[in-house]
Amino acid sequence: MRFTQTWHSFFDRPTPNVVLRLIVMLAGVAITSASVALTRATGLGTSPVSCFPATLSYLTPLTIGTWTFIMNVIFVLIQIVLLRRDFNPVQLLQIPYVFVFSALIDAFVPLCELIPMGNYALQITWSVIGCFMTAFGVFLQVKASFLTLPGEGINLAISRVTKIAFPKVKVAFDCTNVVVAAAVSLACSGALYGVREGTILAALAVGSIVALFNKLLPRFERFCPTRGHITLTAATMAAPDEKAAPVSEEGSNTPLVITISRQFGSGGREIGQALGKKLNIPVFDETLIELTAQEAGLTSAYVRKHEQEVRKGVLYNLYMQNYQSIGVEPNQLDDLWLAQAHAITKLANQGSCVIVGRCANAILKERPCTFNVFIHAPLVPRIGRVMKRENIDHMDAAAAIERIDAERAEHCEHFTGTIWGKADAYHLSLDSSLEPSEENAKIIASLARAAFPEAPLSPCPEKPGKNQRNAPPPRTDDAVRAADRVARRMRTSTAH
Repeated sequence: MRFTQTWHSFFDRPTPNVVLRLIVMLAGVAITSASVALTRATGLGTSPVSCFPATLSYLTPLTIGTWTFIMNVIFVLIQIVLLRRDFNPVQLLQIPYVFVFSALIDAFVPLCELIPMGNYALQITWSVIGCFMTAFGVFLQVKASFLTLPGEGINLAISRVTKIAFPKVKVAFDCTNVVVAAAVSLACSGALYGVREGTILAALAVGSIVALFNKLLPRFERFCPTRGHITLTAATMAAPDEKAAPVSEEGSNTPLVITISRQFGSGGREIGQALGKKLNIPVFDETLIELTAQEAGLTSAYVRKHEQEVRKGVLYNLYMQNYQSIGVEPNQLDDLWLAQAHAITKLANQGSCVIVGRCANAILKERPCTFNVFIHAPLVPRIGRVMKRENIDHMDAAAAIERIDAERAEHCEHFTGTIWGKADAYHLSLDSSLEPSEENAKIIASLARAAFPEAPLSPCPEKPGKNQRNAPPPRTDDAVRAADRVARRMRTSTAH
């Protein structure tokens, strides 16, 4: 994907959303600039991004806002030099963007200097408040998905030119900022100005606080949508024996795809296989492992072992928070996840199929004519099925169900920002214990055809990439980019 195509501007967004997103972005900029002024007033150092301008403001007659503007204009010029013809002129909007940011910092500085900082406890307290303000400001800017500050833009440019992953570039860039600021401060004054414990606090805390805001404010997306779309719920679907209208005109000629999410031991895989036989379309379950391995350049064994893994730990979270959702597609939060998301998107683009698991419902959320099902069942029959299939005892089966369901829920929330098994993420939630797999498949097929009556059943090739002569041409609309946008919904972020 060309770098110039990865920048989100308001030009490709629905007009009604532009004003709202602009307001949200400006609110985020205002709050972030206030946080910079506040943390500077504490005397304990600002965030890694702002520490160098803060240091220079202590050592020269120029203000922190002025130095922020100068430094960021230099960043834009470096982007132009690095990217050359790949530099998108839209990115020049970074300059007025940072001008507003810088002016607001200077406007807030005298106000923040009025705040009493009589002792170290107060300084720490206000530093923590500043971290929360920074995080909320970043949260709003990410949600607005308008533009990004040049500090991120230069890292993107360096990442593109050097082929080094963005978070590595970002970490190195921030560390360099801090080291240079500290060295200049010590060399010119013999003391540390702008770089202290508050800088470390911001580096460690802001990304996690942004993630917290995303959990606490999950409905903010509805208030500030980034792209208009129609959501189909079970309540809006026609009954199986009724002639339902297509959900959208754009999806009327799009082949039907059915996704099966399931609790462990609920029989979702068997239902998916039965559904594929009934509709005469391929079913992709274990095959996705091989396709993901091909997409990512990994072994099938590695994908099988790690496809549902969510990494944890302080250092990893610090590393990952540098994947700010700054309008980049894809964010590359996890190469394996993105490879699997791309593989699923390609399958859906090639024709009708059943896709089992792998958060396919979230990945294909904005694809027309996609029917999403969640299979569940009471614990007792699930335990019985797992005992028989895995040849294990009752306790081991119960433990396996608890562990795997927890992994699936965590994996889903981590990468898609959605709650696994929550009804509004699916068109149909089905208790598999009430009917045999074949009957459940009939129910799903009937509801899917009723929901999308004009969607053709154009089978996807069972071996994608090998026999695609008769496959429908790949779509070029929002569905193609859906997998990448799913990764962007993981809204970890970098401190400003």
